[in-house]
Amino acid sequence: MKGRAGWAAFSILIWAAGCGVDRNFTVGGEPRPGRATPPSGKTSAPPTPAPSAPERGAEPVPASSAPAAPTPLVEDQPAPSRAARIQVLAKGVFQSADGCQTTGRRLTASVPDVDHLDEAVRGPVPGIEFREIARVNGGGYRHVRLSGNVLEFELYAQGKGLLVEALGAKSCRGGEGATVGYDVVAHYR
Repeated sequence: MKGRAGWAAFSILIWAAGCGVDRNFTVGGEPRPGRATPPSGKTSAPPTPAPSAPERGAEPVPASSAPAAPTPLVEDQPAPSRAARIQVLAKGVFQSADGCQTTGRRLTASVPDVDHLDEAVRGPVPGIEFREIARVNGGGYRHVRLSGNVLEFELYAQGKGLLVEALGAKSCRGGEGATVGYDVVAHYR
């Protein structure tokens, strides 16, 4: 009997020693330095430390008056949506031309809050983007200028084909029409 009791005590000591190697762990918690990452690859926030035992003579703190959760760091908060920092100045502006022709027109758009345009967005004017929404054959935008809070630009379309003049008459060979369209968008910082 003495051998069995000794063996059982030895087994419990070995087991307890093995458990004591890493007794401060939580399931799914952050790996400590020098430890392997959990097999799932998922990590979570470190556990909140348990409250320490009150000192003798101190009054116990009621559970309802637990300290408030810490304020999250700026890096932990979601970034504002990029869509919230843009504004469409002109939606769906188009220019068309027949075969063998080039047409153009001057347009203007009001740009609110010019001082806060995001100059990191490289467009014809820093902070202004021309988003192409339609293109058939040639054309585009040109002569873009920001004057105060007014954006001035020209849209042009260039039809395909060969213009032939003979004996005072003009004809278009292989002519195809052209259309371009844009949304004009302002990006703010």
